[in-house]
Amino acid sequence: MRKYSEEVKAFIEQHVQGMTTKDLVVLVNAEYDLDFTVLKMRSYKKNHNLKSGIPTGIPAGKPSKQYPEEIKGSLPITMPASGQRK
Repeated sequence: MRKYSEEVKAFIEQHVQGMTTKDLVVLVNAEYDLDFTVLKMRSYKKNHNLKSGIPTGIPAGKPSKQYPEEIKGSLPITMPASGQRK
Protein backbone atom coordinates (compact mmCIF):
# COMPACT_ATOMS: atom_id res chain seq x y z
CA MET A 1 0.00 0.00 0.00
CA ARG A 2 1.30 3.42 -0.96
CA LYS A 3 1.28 6.28 1.51
CA TYR A 4 0.14 8.91 -1.00
CA SER A 5 -2.18 8.46 -3.98
CA GLU A 6 -1.05 8.88 -7.56
CA GLU A 7 -3.14 12.05 -7.71
CA VAL A 8 -1.14 13.62 -4.84
CA LYS A 9 2.15 12.55 -6.42
CA ALA A 10 1.17 14.08 -9.76
CA PHE A 11 0.06 17.30 -8.03
CA ILE A 12 3.40 17.63 -6.22
CA GLU A 13 5.36 16.96 -9.43
CA GLN A 14 3.35 19.61 -11.30
CA HIS A 15 3.77 22.29 -8.63
CA VAL A 16 7.31 21.69 -7.32
CA GLN A 17 9.01 23.89 -9.95
CA GLY A 18 9.69 27.42 -8.69
CA MET A 19 8.10 26.84 -5.29
CA THR A 20 9.79 26.62 -1.91
CA THR A 21 9.25 23.53 0.21
CA LYS A 22 7.33 25.55 2.79
CA ASP A 23 4.94 26.96 0.18
CA LEU A 24 4.49 23.52 -1.39
CA VAL A 25 3.54 22.06 2.01
CA VAL A 26 0.87 24.72 2.51
CA LEU A 27 -0.52 24.15 -1.00
CA VAL A 28 -0.64 20.34 -0.77
CA ASN A 29 -2.12 20.35 2.73
CA ALA A 30 -4.84 22.80 1.67
CA GLU A 31 -5.67 20.91 -1.52
CA TYR A 32 -5.73 17.34 -0.12
CA ASP A 33 -6.13 17.80 3.66
CA LEU A 34 -2.89 15.92 4.42
CA ASP A 35 -0.40 16.21 7.27
CA PHE A 36 2.75 17.12 5.32
CA THR A 37 5.39 18.99 7.29
CA VAL A 38 8.39 20.78 5.80
CA LEU A 39 10.63 17.90 6.87
CA LYS A 40 8.33 15.27 5.33
CA MET A 41 8.11 17.23 2.07
CA ARG A 42 11.86 17.72 1.94
CA SER A 43 12.31 13.96 2.35
CA TYR A 44 9.63 13.23 -0.25
CA LYS A 45 11.30 15.55 -2.76
CA LYS A 46 14.70 14.00 -2.15
CA ASN A 47 13.39 10.41 -2.37
CA HIS A 48 11.55 11.13 -5.63
CA ASN A 49 14.37 13.26 -7.11
CA LEU A 50 12.20 16.39 -7.38
CA LYS A 51 13.90 19.76 -7.58
CA SER A 52 12.32 23.20 -7.32
CA GLY A 53 14.97 24.97 -9.37
CA ILE A 54 15.26 27.74 -6.77
CA PRO A 55 18.90 28.60 -5.99
CA THR A 56 19.90 28.19 -2.36
CA GLY A 57 22.49 29.92 -0.26
CA ILE A 58 23.88 33.42 -0.51
CA PRO A 59 25.43 34.51 -3.80
CA ALA A 60 29.17 35.20 -3.63
CA GLY A 61 30.03 38.74 -2.63
CA LYS A 62 26.68 39.51 -1.02
CA PRO A 63 26.52 40.57 2.64
CA SER A 64 24.99 38.12 5.08
CA LYS A 65 23.96 38.12 8.73
CA GLN A 66 27.29 36.57 9.71
CA TYR A 67 29.35 38.93 7.55
CA PRO A 68 27.54 42.24 7.06
CA GLU A 69 28.87 44.72 4.51
CA GLU A 70 30.76 46.92 6.99
CA ILE A 71 33.07 44.11 8.17
CA LYS A 72 33.12 42.04 4.97
CA GLY A 73 35.89 44.14 3.40
CA SER A 74 38.11 43.98 6.47
CA LEU A 75 38.28 40.17 6.72
CA PRO A 76 41.58 38.59 5.70
CA ILE A 77 41.49 36.37 2.64
CA THR A 78 43.39 33.56 4.34
CA MET A 79 44.20 32.96 7.95
CA PRO A 80 47.25 31.01 9.11
CA ALA A 81 46.55 27.70 10.78
CA SER A 82 47.19 27.51 14.50
CA GLY A 83 50.67 26.25 15.27
CA GLN A 84 51.98 27.28 11.87
CA ARG A 85 55.58 28.43 11.98
CA LYS A 86 56.57 31.73 10.47
